[in-house]
Amino acid sequence: MRHRLGLRAVLMDLMAGVEIKGDEAMIQTLAEFSKRNTSHVKGILNLTIPLSESPVWILGQYLWQLGLSTESRRPLKDGQRVRYYRLNWCQMRPSGLNRWRDFSAQITIAKRSVPPKQKKLTFIQKDFQNF
Repeated sequence: MRHRLGLRAVLMDLMAGVEIKGDEAMIQTLAEFSKRNTSHVKGILNLTIPLSESPVWILGQYLWQLGLSTESRRPLKDGQRVRYYRLNWCQMRPSGLNRWRDFSAQITIAKRSVPPKQKKLTFIQKDFQNF
């Protein structure tokens, strides 16, 4: 479900140090998909998404489930204050890094062209041919 939401791409950007404002296409798409599929998100991820919440709030909830959070800053730009969000490394919950590794590993396994067990069998078969 997190992969379908596009959370991996957002997390990769945040981990690379990119700051977001909340009006980016990826964040908007994530929020719209979440709002359209609230019952599935609730059933699979056990997360209630109110239709009235902002895209940044929704992203924050997904990050919280992974043990991550964001911090914000509001610089003055062209006479207006704009809020920028970035990943908060200082307040990462201990389980956050482990959950991120598990989530990342699931995506890697899902993208493999050959299932892991079949790959092991292939290596074993090659070893038998050498005998």
